[in-house]
Amino acid sequence: MPRSTFPAGIPKTDETRVQVLGGLVAACRGQRFTRTEKLDGSSFTAFVRGDEFAVCSRNQTLDPDDMTHAFCALAARLGLAEKMRALRVTIGDFAIQGEVVGPKIQQNKYALAEHRLYAFDVFLLGPAEYMDPASARIVAASLGLESVPDLGAFTLDHKIDDLVAMAEGKSLLNPKIEREGIVLRPETPAKDDRGNRVSFKAINPRFLLKYEA
Repeated sequence: MPRSTFPAGIPKTDETRVQVLGGLVAACRGQRFTRTEKLDGSSFTAFVRGDEFAVCSRNQTLDPDDMTHAFCALAARLGLAEKMRALRVTIGDFAIQGEVVGPKIQQNKYALAEHRLYAFDVFLLGPAEYMDPASARIVAASLGLESVPDLGAFTLDHKIDDLVAMAEGKSLLNPKIEREGIVLRPETPAKDDRGNRVSFKAINPRFLLKYEA
């Protein structure tokens, strides 16, 4: 299968920075949120739909048999096609999304010897909705995948500056470096008044000073 555009019906993985979401943050006050480390890597999606299995980069659907592409080789090493097809019998068509880190990706800040995939989302294609974060971690584990580092849940009662301060800290993958930031999501999936998923990121200002100066 040749490369093509990113598949319709599956959201891309971009997160909005919290600084432009003041109204949404205020509306979510009092809700329980999960907090995970935002990894500085490359966006990965794999999905099963009927008999079809595919691997995607941020903007393209790749040929899963193309072992010259690092993502496809990683999916093959992890046995994703077989595992996802087996799980599809239980949960239906779905996509797993995550971050690939390692050699030749964003300067390999985590000093890894090989590419690794850290899952952060499971999207169910039938109902077109995300699993809640806890269920997504269970699905990832059932596929033999690691999830992005969990930094704990909290009740959102913070100003935007507080959330940015919360993003500061060392990476759990490599404590010698600053983490890129955090991703914040409700424990129970929610949508804003425009029908968009509630999910946003806060970037560590120390990370920005070092890597984007």
